[in-house]
Amino acid sequence: MSTELKIPHAGESITEVFILEWTKDVGDFVNEGETVAVIETDKANMDLTAPVAGTLTKVLKAPGDAAAP
Repeated sequence: MSTELKIPHAGESITEVFILEWTKDVGDFVNEGETVAVIETDKANMDLTAPVAGTLTKVLKAPGDAAAP
């Protein structure tokens, strides 16, 4: 069973975030709560953490890509 990583709500005025970097690669094991990526808003950078433990199987957004919170 797979679990999708979701961009957390970043504030009312934030309509777009950018993937700054992935801290894990496809195939890496990730513990629950471990940082998987760093996202950037116009106000701050935030860690995107794994909601469950497992293996990162696919990356849909590359560094620099925009994503909706």
